[in-house]
Amino acid sequence: MDNRQELLSEISKLKQRIDEIEHALGVNGSSVAKLNAAEPVAPPTARPALPESVAMDATRIVMHQIVAPTEVDALGICFGGQVLSWIDVCAGLSAKTLARGPCVTISVDAVHFFRPCRRGDVVIIAAMVNRTFSSSMEVGVRVEAENMRTGERRHCCSAYLTFVSLNSRARAQQQQQQQQGIGSSQQQHQQIGSSTQQQQQG
Repeated sequence: MDNRQELLSEISKLKQRIDEIEHALGVNGSSVAKLNAAEPVAPPTARPALPESVAMDATRIVMHQIVAPTEVDALGICFGGQVLSWIDVCAGLSAKTLARGPCVTISVDAVHFFRPCRRGDVVIIAAMVNRTFSSSMEVGVRVEAENMRTGERRHCCSAYLTFVSLNSRARAQQQQQQQQGIGSSQQQHQQIGSSTQQQQQG
C-alpha cells in the first residue's frame, strides 16, 4: 500500500510540473490542439512514373581508374581481380540506369583478357545494357588502358554480366522493352567502345 501511495504521489508531482511548464510557455492544451489543427497536412509524395522504354545509349556508363602501385603484381601488371571489381561496379551502374532501382549481379557470363593493364595506366571501363528480359538484363563491358605518357590506348578486356532488377516497377518496363526488339549483343558491344576508339583516332 505504501508503494502505491508513493507512486500516486510521484504521478501527481509530475502532472503539477507539466502544468507549470505549460503555464511558463503560455501554451495550454486547447491552444496545442489548435496549433496541430492549423498545420497543413502534406500530400503523399507520388513516385515518378518510369518511362515505357529507355534507349540503350542512355544506359552507357564510362568510368576512369588509374592503376596504383598497390594494385599490381611484381611485374607491374594490374591484378585481374581488381579489373573484375571495376567491371562489376561499372556494369552495375549501367543496369541501375535502366532499372531505376537496385540491381544485383547474378552471373559473369564471359570475361576475356587480351592485354594487361600496367602500373600508371588510365583504365577506361565502358558498360552498356545489351538486352533486357523479364526481370534480368545483360550488360556488356569493354576495358581499355591508356598510356599517360604516349597517349596510346589499347583494348585490354571484354566482359558480359547478367543483372537482376529488385524493383518490381522496373520489371514491367523491361518486359515492354523486350517486346520492342533490341539490337544484337554484338552490335551493342561494338558501340560501347565506339567513342573511345574515335578519341584514339583523333
